[in-house]
Amino acid sequence: MQIIEEIRDYIDSPRVQSDLIKDSYKWAKLTNILDIIGDTEYAIQSYIERNESDTTRLEIEKCLLQVYGLLQAIFIQQDAIKHLSEIHNIPMNSEALKKIREIRNKFAGHPTDYKRKGKSPFHRIIPESNKIMRLWSFQDGDNLYETINVIEDIILPQEEEIKRILRIIHNKLLQKEKVHKLEFCDVKLDKNFPDILLYGARKLRFWQKDTYMASSDLENIKNAIDEFSQELSRRKWNVEVLDEIKCNVKEIEELINIMKAVIDGDVTYPQSVINAISDRMEKLLVILKTIANEIDTDYQS
Repeated sequence: MQIIEEIRDYIDSPRVQSDLIKDSYKWAKLTNILDIIGDTEYAIQSYIERNESDTTRLEIEKCLLQVYGLLQAIFIQQDAIKHLSEIHNIPMNSEALKKIREIRNKFAGHPTDYKRKGKSPFHRIIPESNKIMRLWSFQDGDNLYETINVIEDIILPQEEEIKRILRIIHNKLLQKEKVHKLEFCDVKLDKNFPDILLYGARKLRFWQKDTYMASSDLENIKNAIDEFSQELSRRKWNVEVLDEIKCNVKEIEELINIMKAVIDGDVTYPQSVINAISDRMEKLLVILKTIANEIDTDYQS
């Protein structure tokens, strides 16, 4: 189902995922719901593929097994959609789904004792073919019969309603994302990495010529990555689970500490090592600048 994949793409986007994953219970529940909707959709579609063209009467055992399994998959899918709607505060009012659920409850949930309003009617599915089912009910001394086409009367109405509800959820998510981007679109992240900052990292190899300037460059670099991380946090990007950003920031901080120790005279390294530190720090800053630019571009879309 394409709409499920679109919702999953939103959930799996770096900012949304990094924020949601902070609450492991909420993240697990949400991803499980999406997986269950997908799994049940595969099951329902499998029923269609197996039975759409063949309308002859099957062995009764096989036919009943398929129908019972189908109705259970439909029941599970409805529950998953209900829970997904609750997460996003969207009421799920659908008479079509209620009608389908009632069929499942009567004929595949509690067929021998379905109590309603103090009465206990009994129900049974009588297959006429792999698609056509006769539904028998005994209530108030009467035998009641209804004939349904499983695909036309159950599967297709369910699919239509599920897609409608999912579109409502998806549109709400898109609107939420639009509001978020509008709030931050004028704040550029790549401003934290101007060319002068990259130049400062490049000339650290010459730290001995001006220790004050080298220390100042290190301080500017530290402030830049701190501001970058803080701005991401303000946007609810969880840096702790964004591996590329987290690792690059951590490595830059380590290199800053090494260079501070060198400038303070606490340690000494050959010039080749200092050159490597300078090159590496510049490269990491370029990577962060590229990431910042990509985020800025996304916030303009």
